[in-house]
Amino acid sequence: KTQFIMKNSYLFIVCVLACSFLAQAEDKLLYTVEFVRHGARSEIWNLPFYQDIDWPWGPGELTGSGMRMHYLLGKYIKEKYVKELKFLSEEFDRDELYIRSTDVNRTIMSAYSQLLGLYTTPTGKLQVPYQSALPPAKLTINLELIKELGENALPFEMGVFDINVDSTENETALNWYGCDYYHHLRNEAKLPKYIDPLNAKYNTLYTELCGILNINCADLKKGLYAKNFLDDLVAADFDGQRPKGIDDNMMKRVYVAYYETFLQECIGNRTTIPKIAIMGFGQELLSKFGKKIATPEWKEKFAILSSHDSSLIAVLAGLNNIPDVMLPYASNIFFELWQKGEDKVVKIYYNGEVLRIPTVVNENDEHPYEDFKNFLNSRSLEPINLTSQDDFITQWNKVCVIPKENKEEEKTSDKMQLKKGLMQTPEEKKKTEEEHNNKVLKTGICIGVVALLTLLELIWATREVKKASRPRTQLSQPLVVQQLGNLRYMN
Repeated sequence: KTQFIMKNSYLFIVCVLACSFLAQAEDKLLYTVEFVRHGARSEIWNLPFYQDIDWPWGPGELTGSGMRMHYLLGKYIKEKYVKELKFLSEEFDRDELYIRSTDVNRTIMSAYSQLLGLYTTPTGKLQVPYQSALPPAKLTINLELIKELGENALPFEMGVFDINVDSTENETALNWYGCDYYHHLRNEAKLPKYIDPLNAKYNTLYTELCGILNINCADLKKGLYAKNFLDDLVAADFDGQRPKGIDDNMMKRVYVAYYETFLQECIGNRTTIPKIAIMGFGQELLSKFGKKIATPEWKEKFAILSSHDSSLIAVLAGLNNIPDVMLPYASNIFFELWQKGEDKVVKIYYNGEVLRIPTVVNENDEHPYEDFKNFLNSRSLEPINLTSQDDFITQWNKVCVIPKENKEEEKTSDKMQLKKGLMQTPEEKKKTEEEHNNKVLKTGICIGVVALLTLLELIWATREVKKASRPRTQLSQPLVVQQLGNLRYMN
């Protein structure tokens, strides 16, 4: 009897283990979306202390450190999704990947660096004899190099990745500057009533920095100049270019002050901006997941969306997960859609750690897909429209109209002054100067035309006076003066 019980116990244990194994075998990753910040960058704001810093890159460009960060992130993706989960193919397959970036060099280069880590050799082969793939004639080409390349388009069998980029005005998923209401809210967050308390809070730090770097503190406290100033200090510090006189303790204070001013500008009152972000990004995310569920044979299974910290923080705020510390370069959020038996679940990771949102969650930190969808809709400015892209764009355009009450406030506020920028990038400054020069030129032309017409009219009047003193004859007004006179009235 004892042996019978033991045999049945063993049998029971084997059955439990087998069922557990079969249940695990049914788990299947369906689609993954990575939303990622660009890597370390050079300065943007052309501040005085940069005169002593030797940047080999242009303003706001990805640095060597930034390239390395994303290359290693690509290696992490390869280790997990290619080798461990067997989710992506060993060899590059463009049908499996969707890569999208904002229309900014540093985000495009970040995506490319990451792809080089994921697939070092996305084989690029010639479709024609290598003797035919030559640039125009009369250029000196190394024939030995041509032979060495053989059938390969580039050295080491490398190819060029497809990176989708839309204009800022049309982008809805990765940033929202094309949305007038979002732009309005970002500018509203820079008003003195919000910034002055922050300037007062960090006045001691600003005063110390101004003394060390020999800059005008009055300028530093205008609008969000301080935020931009601190932002570039952080960039310099990351790449080993910290200005002399700033020690580790002061740099820690810089990071704290920067993050608070950053939050003020990027998510304002913590409600409306995140709702716009969730609506735009959520539509892209749920569209990918929904298509994969509806069309399992669809080959695409991994999306890399390369963006900025201002976009990531807005989405994190929309997910009710604002980090306690600033978002490092190359910060990332991974959204994974899994098939668990008959159910679909979503797993979320922020910088490698599980991210929990306030929905139903099981012991494995998985969110039922329908609950996840409902949560995103509850955090969106409007329910996310998934019927078609055209319908969503129609809905988006309506949402992006600035409400009338906000427009009235705008007329009496100093928002327009802030929009023109107490702090502008070199590109914005150049554009502003060009607009100003064009206005001056047009004004000068108008003044010149008026002066010429006035002179001609005076000459004509003088001639008429002289004529009046002579015996009258029937003469018509000269044609050219008639035409100029007509132009004067038409103008």
